[in-house]
Amino acid sequence: MFVMGAYVGIYYNVVVAWSFYYVYSSFTVMPSVPWSSCDNEWNTVECADGITRNITDGKQTSPSQEFF
Repeated sequence: MFVMGAYVGIYYNVVVAWSFYYVYSSFTVMPSVPWSSCDNEWNTVECADGITRNITDGKQTSPSQEFF
């Protein structure tokens, strides 16, 4: 019971830590969060951010879908 409680506690703390990290990242002095535009090196040609439309064969993904 102690081991399972420790695993659940670690898992919970990791989820909370990632949440705090992303909230902090969205409020820092960065001009925008990296998943808000298609101007990054990991984006594909199907990326459409609402400002620029890259229509290749009808498939479009958002920048946040490609980031995560």
